[in-house]
Amino acid sequence: MPENRLGQGGVKPLRQLHVAAGFSLIELAIVLLIVGLVLGGVLVTISNTTNNARRSTTEAQLEQVTDALYGFAQVNGRLPCPSNNTDGIEDIAGGVCSAYHGFVPAT
Repeated sequence: MPENRLGQGGVKPLRQLHVAAGFSLIELAIVLLIVGLVLGGVLVTISNTTNNARRSTTEAQLEQVTDALYGFAQVNGRLPCPSNNTDGIEDIAGGVCSAYHGFVPAT
């Protein structure tokens, strides 16, 4: 009698070998952990680079403001009065500053 696919006598054997063809949950968890660590390191580096660039830009702007204030003081013999609003014009009335706190005037 020819043997069929199900085993002897047409009955499926109780124990069959099943070969897993995918990844286990532990392997996937380890891969995700490694990817997370790599991305974390890259993000820290990018953050530091961005902060350094902002710091450099701010320091350059402050140096320009300092040079402008020195130039104003040399030409006018005084420092400019602060601007109370954001129009960029110093607030001075009759040769006296009308405010002691505010923004650096743009003109």
